[in-house]
Amino acid sequence: IPVFNPRNKYKVAWDLFLAVIIFYSVLSIPYKIGFGIEYEMFFGSVDGGIDLTMDILFLLDIFATFNTGFMFQKILVSNRHLIIKRYLKGWFIIDFLSTVPIDNIAEL
Repeated sequence: IPVFNPRNKYKVAWDLFLAVIIFYSVLSIPYKIGFGIEYEMFFGSVDGGIDLTMDILFLLDIFATFNTGFMFQKILVSNRHLIIKRYLKGWFIIDFLSTVPIDNIAEL
């Protein structure tokens, strides 16, 4: 698996797409928990499919981040060991916790 350049146009587009998904989650999860709302369509709850899809996308982002280089003093670091070490010490916990289906756990 190649190491991705963080400035690649596809990586930037992916990050923007995830930002939209995060914004949706920040608004929808408290609303659904607070008001007990579920979205229904013709074949049952669509909401579970949307949440599952978002969780899968967040999980894919974790794998992508483990394979994305980073800039250090204007130099692109593409050493996988350094990438993993930096990610585990930084945003990994937040990213991992964002994949936990909080709304499903709250319903238990």
